[in-house]
Amino acid sequence: MTGAIGRACAALGLLALSAAAAPAQDMRQVYDVSIAGIPAGTATLAVNTEGERYTAEAQIRAGGLIGALFDFRFRGQASGRKVGNFALQPVSYSARRVTGRKEQSYGVSYSGGVPVAAELVPPTEYPQYAIEPRSMAGSLDPVSAAWTFLRDAPAGEACGRSATVYDGSRSFQVTLQARRQAGDLWVCNGAYTREGGFSPRKLAEQKVFPFTVYFRERDGIMRLARLEVATTFGTARATRR
Repeated sequence: MTGAIGRACAALGLLALSAAAAPAQDMRQVYDVSIAGIPAGTATLAVNTEGERYTAEAQIRAGGLIGALFDFRFRGQASGRKVGNFALQPVSYSARRVTGRKEQSYGVSYSGGVPVAAELVPPTEYPQYAIEPRSMAGSLDPVSAAWTFLRDAPAGEACGRSATVYDGSRSFQVTLQARRQAGDLWVCNGAYTREGGFSPRKLAEQKVFPFTVYFRERDGIMRLARLEVATTFGTARATRR
């Protein structure tokens, strides 16, 4: 069950303004998470922008019946700048993740969009698979990636795209295929694909985790309604309030 929530959160985790000065803008999204229809917790994404600079925070906490059975918490923060047509260039990322009795802290610092230093406490159990941070140029941290994929976006920008994500220990690819209409919603099939930093055993267990994103469109803007991930315990669903 812990792995199911982790994969759902990863998918959540999953997961442009001009250079001219602009007023601060605040965005906050809250999602109710369930697994097989059982309340499993909440996920929150909050973003503040000022000009081309941004700060973002994501929080995930197990709750309901599942939260009563075990502890799962994640809190991540990122800062950076926006360039071009909503391309994000992170400057810093930090996170703390608690799964049962296990706690991990992550940290990544960037220079010109290139990760130059990364820290994981406690260190990874598999240092032989560690990724050299500078090899991840152009990647996004998990919180910046979440804003990229979950934000309200013009119809032509919400789907049909991908990003490489690096959390300071491992890297993965998030991909959204072209949208298709389903009733009053638009559907985008996606995939979370493990890449570097994983042991061969983990990659053999499962490398690709499909998910589905549902959007509502209004006046040419796509607003995410819910995200679904198939797990061995049933469908994990994050529904936007």
